[in-house]
Amino acid sequence: MKRDKVDRAVLRIMTDEQMSKYITSYGDRVAVLSFCEQTQCHSTNKETLLERLRSKIGARKMKSKTRGSVSGTPDEPQSTMARPKNMAAEKTSRRVEIGWLHFGSNGYSQVRTNSGGGTRHATFAKTTTVAQIMELGKELFFPDGHSTKGPAEDFTFGICDLKKNKIPLDITVGQMYEQTKLKLLRFYICTKEGASTDHSSEEKGLLEDEEDGCHSDDSITDLQDLSNSSDSDGGTQMQTRSKKRRAILQTETAQSPGPSHPFQSTPTDITNGNIGQRQNRSDLSLPEPLFEEADTLVWDSDDGVVVVNVNHVEGDDDVIQIAEVSGSPTQVVQLTFLSGDGLTGLDEQLSVHEEAVQTAQLDSELNLPSYSSSQISSTSSSNAGNPQTMRRASICRIKVVDDLLAVFTDSSIINVTLKMDFLNEKAVDNAGVSREVYTAFWEQFLEQCEGEIERVPRLRPAFSEAEWQAVGRIWVKGFLDHGVMPVKLSLAFILACISGIDNVDSDTLMSSFLNYLPPIERSAVEKALQGTLEESDQEDLLDLFTRMGSHSLPPQNGMKSAIEMMAHKAILQEPKYIVDCFSTPMSHVKLKLPDKDSVFNLYELKKPTGKRVMQLLETTKVVLSQREQATFNHLQRYVKNADQAKAEKILRFCTGSSVICVEKIMVSFNAETGLNRRPVAHTCGATLDVPCTYSSYPEFRTEFDNILSSNYLEMDII
Repeated sequence: MKRDKVDRAVLRIMTDEQMSKYITSYGDRVAVLSFCEQTQCHSTNKETLLERLRSKIGARKMKSKTRGSVSGTPDEPQSTMARPKNMAAEKTSRRVEIGWLHFGSNGYSQVRTNSGGGTRHATFAKTTTVAQIMELGKELFFPDGHSTKGPAEDFTFGICDLKKNKIPLDITVGQMYEQTKLKLLRFYICTKEGASTDHSSEEKGLLEDEEDGCHSDDSITDLQDLSNSSDSDGGTQMQTRSKKRRAILQTETAQSPGPSHPFQSTPTDITNGNIGQRQNRSDLSLPEPLFEEADTLVWDSDDGVVVVNVNHVEGDDDVIQIAEVSGSPTQVVQLTFLSGDGLTGLDEQLSVHEEAVQTAQLDSELNLPSYSSSQISSTSSSNAGNPQTMRRASICRIKVVDDLLAVFTDSSIINVTLKMDFLNEKAVDNAGVSREVYTAFWEQFLEQCEGEIERVPRLRPAFSEAEWQAVGRIWVKGFLDHGVMPVKLSLAFILACISGIDNVDSDTLMSSFLNYLPPIERSAVEKALQGTLEESDQEDLLDLFTRMGSHSLPPQNGMKSAIEMMAHKAILQEPKYIVDCFSTPMSHVKLKLPDKDSVFNLYELKKPTGKRVMQLLETTKVVLSQREQATFNHLQRYVKNADQAKAEKILRFCTGSSVICVEKIMVSFNAETGLNRRPVAHTCGATLDVPCTYSSYPEFRTEFDNILSSNYLEMDII
């Protein structure tokens, strides 16, 4: 057959007689003929597919050549092969986010969801104006004209963008998307109490200042730090300051006595003189809450602090009183006030005597005062009941329980703004330090409590009613101000403190009791309740009953009631005195936690898991490079696979709290290598700065594990 060139095509057309010359068996001839026909069928199918593909390609080429021409009628294959149009470009509506910024004692701050704010999502036509969005924002945050901050009639309204820049009311959503090129626009409804004669200009200035948090004039950095503190432990790097230098700000009424300022201090052994000549001027705008009428800066000869009394007077002349301590260098700080309602400018002049020491030179800085816990307690009576009062407390990390209890012994602490810092650590409190203080307190406090997964406070000889009420105030203050609360504290115990012991049902009590027990005893109790108790478990159950005061096991029909009585004793009866002490400060949270379900939901939302923490991660940039995207994928994988203990450590590293109390954690990237490579967390802004120079996930995981395994975290960034 090979010699005669007989292939499959020839075999298909040969007769049986011709094929018998080459294949003698009849069955073999039939099989060969069948095989040749099947091969022809497969070949025909492939050729058909190729022909169809060629026709489609040709139709597309023809379509592109004849596009725009109206002559001729395209055939059906050509009309069906055109690619579909991009329908997204023809959308007439776009999605936007709407938030709420309210002006308070610290400037504009975002109102959280639990306070009636949060981020709302809506879809608007491209022709919708910013004014219409502002009206919708009023309806969302002020339903029926009311909100958690008060009725809408008491506020002036504005609207700004993500950078807190004012937006014209006549611009449309489509124009905003064209200008910003963002995937999703965010608007903020800005509110401020009271009517304003020039609201637009006032709001614009305030919003611009609020974003920076400090002024840019280098010659007056000292007073910038005094008026606007930056983020606590994260944020911008600033110059290292002398730990002994302090500035105490005191407000005095120029014409008649007024309410005391939270930073008042009475200077002693000071000679006051008037200086009426100015030599060097630099303008600075300070926020209204700091300088309202008259101010005093204090210089202490022993502590390196300067005292300047500045009285605001009507007219063009400035009255400046300088404090001079004999034998010490004199610093002159000149403040200029224009006649009117408030402070509009600031002049500064620094002069140093020839005999001044190096520490009083031009690079001296004025820092906000850091009160100790004893100072706060002594001044609490004069500031009680004033919600605008601000206090500062310095806490020693190794004895955070004692220091914080001393601060919260005063019942008026609930109604003031509390700023805290750690001794010998560089951090300015802008929520991050406070979260770390509360978390460190509960970590040390819970170590002295009974229980395993859920813990119950035990009576201590050193704790009287005042100390237990102070612990309750710490729970309330941390929850109300920063959303920080100890989820390890027994749910049934907290429910009894808020709503009373009678409102704790048996299911809640038994759930808390099982989490209160160690794993072996928990397993024995669960088997006893199910009626599947084995002999090996009876000894463990007997040990539990013996510890609770019973020396024998009850019969099976009375086992459940006996265990419930034991749970009631351990969770509610033994700490009954503590429950009564907690109930007084807990009355402040009854509006937020009115019933049992709200407490359950709070515990559920606050408990961190790897998946929940991963969902908080967001990048600061919309478009990431390949290395940044790979690092972000490593971070998401690392966080998602973390157990609850590691998830708590990650949260505390990024936010200062081991429970979920922020809406998102922003992730930025750097290119550090070598010994400088390490992740840096800024707890005030809930920001994580991660190097993008990791070569693999194991390398990334090892470095993060080493950081989180450390039992010592220090705030060393200002």
